[in-house]
Amino acid sequence: MQGTPEAPTSAEEPGAVARLVGVFFSPARIFESIARKPGWVVPFAALAVCGLVGGLLIAPRLDVDALVQKQIAAAEKQGRTVTAEQMEPMRKGMEFFIKKLSPLIGPVYWAVLVFMVPGIYHGLSVFLGKSGKYMAVVSAYAHVQMVQLVKAVLTVAVALPRERIDPEEMGRLLKSNVGAFLDPEGTPAGVRALLANVDVFDLWGLALCILALTRVTRLGQGPAAGVVLGVWAVWVAGSAALAALGAAVGG
Repeated sequence: MQGTPEAPTSAEEPGAVARLVGVFFSPARIFESIARKPGWVVPFAALAVCGLVGGLLIAPRLDVDALVQKQIAAAEKQGRTVTAEQMEPMRKGMEFFIKKLSPLIGPVYWAVLVFMVPGIYHGLSVFLGKSGKYMAVVSAYAHVQMVQLVKAVLTVAVALPRERIDPEEMGRLLKSNVGAFLDPEGTPAGVRALLANVDVFDLWGLALCILALTRVTRLGQGPAAGVVLGVWAVWVAGSAALAALGAAVGG
């Protein structure tokens, strides 16, 4: 009679770099390894460094004047006149934020996302009585975001040849989502925000998240899909609503 296979020892577990690469080629094996031995520091560091470096490379190319002119046009549409004295502080404030502070947004964004979203996943799995370890969910989610790291690298590669970039065009530079192909002038902001989430990399990441939850929690494929897609649907609806509200207030 054949015995039950033993779990791999710690020495046989994939290393940190092997996990980063393996999530693209053998994700099930990587997530099973993470369930046994969570580890989030290396993928989070990769995301934070990429976010910081990408921000430092892109920030000098962002066109502050284009953004200021759009703010002035929006104010005039509401019947307000922006004087030269008012415009200069506005420009300096935007320039400080875009040139100095925006490179820091990437690391902060990843710090919030890598711990917040797994917290929601873990809470829902607890509610369903199928929870695993929270840090295993964090670790798996951080590794899933290697897909977004690829997207970020490609976006920077597309942006670097440009001398000036309208900040509002950043989300449309990489033609990986439906929203990037829409006319920004003729399409409502809410619709553009909604369809911007129909993205090749995002859908890839969702599929990996579903697989990850089936390995690091006791959720089956159906409930795992319900958790991941439900959280994503709330995010998409919220982002579309905020975009529509912002356009209504600004317009």
